Amino acid sequence: MAVHLRCPSTRKPELKRPYGDLDFVTDWASLGSIEDFFKKSGYTADRTLNTLYGDRRQLYFDEINHRQVDILIDTFEMCHQIPLSKRLKIDSLTLPLCELMLTKTQIIEMNRKDVLDVCALLLDHNLGSTDGDYINQSILHNLCGDDWGLYTTVSDNVKMIINMVTSGEITLPPGSKETVIERLNAIFQELQTCPKTTRWKMRSIMGKRIIWYEEVEEVRR
Repeated sequence: MAVHLRCPSTRKPELKRPYGDLDFVTDWASLGSIEDFFKKSGYTADRTLNTLYGDRRQLYFDEINHRQVDILIDTFEMCHQIPLSKRLKIDSLTLPLCELMLTKTQIIEMNRKDVLDVCALLLDHNLGSTDGDYINQSILHNLCGDDWGLYTTVSDNVKMIINMVTSGEITLPPGSKETVIERLNAIFQELQTCPKTTRWKMRSIMGKRIIWYEEVEEVRR
């Protein structure tokens, strides 16, 4: 829904898609009021997951309307970790665009809906060195330049999306293909040349011989 809110192109037939649940991020200080809020809103807590992992992630279900809400605390933690605690107040409604794009491109096996979301983000927003209506390249470089695993997954996914758009496997609104490919290529090239930390360089020696991501099992009702 965040992509839908930030990207007018998601209303176009080529990029329109259904939304199965809602994902939110909060900080540790707000954690205490979450359960009470969702209980009053008619949601049921997933007691098992919330007890085991409640300091990092919580799940709530609206049994009547079949809606699921996933709450992440301070960090987006799926196939890779993306720190968010210092970036939660950049934009009023959603994560900053860079982190929003990373929640998609950090997925080790992106599905078509994720690819459409990335295309919508890149069609409607240019790359830049600030936030707001720009995808902040500085944040992208800092995170991927310090984490070889995240860098690898994002780079692989960017190449995959380029191939899907170029081949026509993903159809974009008229006149949009060139813009999306240009911005994808710019991201890929800058990921290759951005400064890398010692941590990144040490992990790169092992490469893909050792798994570089976390396996994630999606929870559904």
